[in-house]
Amino acid sequence: MRRVVDLSFPITVQDPRGTVRMVPYRTIAEHAAMITLVTFDTHVGTHLDAPAHQVAGAPTLESVDLEKCIGPAAVIDLTSKRLPHQLIEVADLEPFAEQVQTGGRLLIRTDWSDQYGQPGWTDGYPALTVESAQWLVAREIVLLGIDTPSVAPIYLSRKLMVAVHAPLLRAGVVVVESLTNLRALGRPKVTFVALPLNLVGTDGCPVRAVAVEE
Repeated sequence: MRRVVDLSFPITVQDPRGTVRMVPYRTIAEHAAMITLVTFDTHVGTHLDAPAHQVAGAPTLESVDLEKCIGPAAVIDLTSKRLPHQLIEVADLEPFAEQVQTGGRLLIRTDWSDQYGQPGWTDGYPALTVESAQWLVAREIVLLGIDTPSVAPIYLSRKLMVAVHAPLLRAGVVVVESLTNLRALGRPKVTFVALPLNLVGTDGCPVRAVAVEE
């Protein structure tokens, strides 16, 4: 039996980033069809980072290899790091080394997604250290997903934001941030899908991320 689990936050005008707008563009009464004009920033909700997000001159969204966005993914439980201002160190990842393989995908569960929409959502969330990012790159993963606002501790400094993102993005690792509902997964390995729109020249895009359990 196949089970599909939605791992995406809904995109609504109440989104905490405050960039979402939905305006009626056509109505059934006047035009025989309903069409809505929607605007949002490229990193709203559950989203994918293109290399250009943090690396000057790097490839933009349309260059992302979609094969990396679909396939088997290991789910690791790091809910022990869900308290504020706990960074994810290499020592936290090493026990899962067998699950972090060349060409693989990794989803990190912290349950910080429970804080979504609350005042502390973007402050103190679990994030990678530079060394952790480099460790994952050395293991040659192709996708990294996490249920926090970012893989990097942006709340500490812009320098760290770039230092954590850059090795991943330069290595072509697809980064998916702000996942949710990872606790609903019943298996340590799932088929993961997170496809962006085919937006040309952008630095990222919201995705509808799902896990498929067979």
